[in-house]
Amino acid sequence: MKSIIFAFLLFFTSLSFSQSYSCDRDSLKRVRITSNTLPNAYTCYMELQRGNGMPRLATGFLIHPRVVLTAGHNVAWYPNGSVKKVDMYFGSLDSVTYLAKETIKLKKNKNKFYKGNYYIFDNIKRDYAIVILPDSAVYKKVKGHYKIKPIRQVKVDSLTITGAPKDKPKFEMWTETTTNYQQFNSFLKYDLYTLPRNSGSPIWYKEDNEYHIIGVHSRKYGSCGASVLITPKIYKQIKKWCKKAGIDL
Repeated sequence: MKSIIFAFLLFFTSLSFSQSYSCDRDSLKRVRITSNTLPNAYTCYMELQRGNGMPRLATGFLIHPRVVLTAGHNVAWYPNGSVKKVDMYFGSLDSVTYLAKETIKLKKNKNKFYKGNYYIFDNIKRDYAIVILPDSAVYKKVKGHYKIKPIRQVKVDSLTITGAPKDKPKFEMWTETTTNYQQFNSFLKYDLYTLPRNSGSPIWYKEDNEYHIIGVHSRKYGSCGASVLITPKIYKQIKKWCKKAGIDL
């Protein structure tokens, strides 16, 4: 019954994504990452285990030596259960080539934090989560992380996504940059070509030789992609979660 309700909500909310903005996504604009250049090293291919079924595959990224940010629906409850364990491959190029791997068991409000009702369109601003790493071993190997700060108004020339799209082999990371984006209150829409497994991908820009996070890719509606915008309210919530886990973001 829960699965039917969940599917209905996804269908219904996809119809509501009708604010005036158009985008023409083109998969040929994507580029495969074939070397561990920055910021690919800060991004991870994720395999999240729910029960005894097939793992959910997704993307996440470092925002602190011990904090991974991703989409809420990657780690939250789903019709087939809650995520119990996650394997993360940072700087992943293929199934045998990556900079660092971390495998941890997850427990809500201990080392995974998220909000509910992330699947309702009006609650896209809730579709983000953090995973707390046990130590900074990964950070020491990848030698850095994305910079994160609150954003009220997006004013950059272009946005870039880095993630693991479903139409490509597992472990492969792909990237794309666009100037065609628009802000709608607490989320962004853009013509970046995304698919499942891009969920949780960083939406970033480069400034002063540093990589800054603007959003967390959440979903695709119609011909557009959409991400959670790191607003002051969301940034405050992430800091609060981190503090609960003993981390000062």
